Amino acid sequence: MDTGADYCVFSVHAKQRILDTDDKGQVIRINFNNATRDSILDIPAEKVKPFYAALKDFVNLLNSVENKYTYKMKLGEIVVFDNWRLLHGRQSYQAGTEISRHLEGAYADWDVVMSRLRILQKNVLNRK
Repeated sequence: MDTGADYCVFSVHAKQRILDTDDKGQVIRINFNNATRDSILDIPAEKVKPFYAALKDFVNLLNSVENKYTYKMKLGEIVVFDNWRLLHGRQSYQAGTEISRHLEGAYADWDVVMSRLRILQKNVLNRK
């Protein structure tokens, strides 16, 4: 559970598989956010250690040099990506007396985007 009141009051709680797959077993989405991962691990006790061992292997894979792309943004730059298709994060930095850092994040909820798309498509079809 992730709660706070930075820019608004929020309480996010997610309970889902880390790797979502389609009916063919292909990964279609990765749900990897420690802050919002459910705190209730509803698996049998004998699977807890293997789960965390696998999670550690997955984290090591994600953090391996060959699987990372690092880019230092310049003042005024913007980055946009599909949050369901790309894992992302920020690295720490050493702040000096003349260095300031400000980063804004914005998120579009895919359910809302897809809902809007379906409404627009329906409206276009009804005009014909």
